[in-house]
Amino acid sequence: MPVDFGSGLAGGLSSPLAQGSGLPSDTELEAAVQDILRNADLNSITKREVRRTLEEQFGMDLTPRKAYINGLIDKILLNQM
Repeated sequence: MPVDFGSGLAGGLSSPLAQGSGLPSDTELEAAVQDILRNADLNSITKREVRRTLEEQFGMDLTPRKAYINGLIDKILLNQM
């Protein structure tokens, strides 16, 4: 069953939630996740470590975007195969 990561948040919600709350945009998150994974040991890094690194980079709690970030990680890793 295909999953649409382009729609923004899990459940098909779109980016206005993120933009209105001061959270980073989908584009900013995707670029940051790509950068983190590009420089990481893919045999040992966890999704949690990626999310924590993002929280440090953006200086905020990204729990509301957890599902979206996890989906991004999966998408990016699948595209690298």
